[in-house]
Amino acid sequence: MWGRKVADVKSDDRVVVIGCGIRGLAAALAAKETGANVVISGLEEDRLSLASSLGLEVVDAKNTSLPLHKAVRS
Repeated sequence: MWGRKVADVKSDDRVVVIGCGIRGLAAALAAKETGANVVISGLEEDRLSLASSLGLEVVDAKNTSLPLHKAVRS
């Protein structure tokens, strides 16, 4: 995928994708395919559920008790 090549994602990278739309999910899955540790953040429950079912680590952007920057560091 073009985005993965441009970003030069490697298997030991930690990738953060903002947004669970079609492009965000595609980018997250492409990064996961390389073996990277991927976190995806979004607002819509159904999209977050889909991302989770695809094996992605998800962060609900509305959840103020676990801000994205803290989730990424954990």
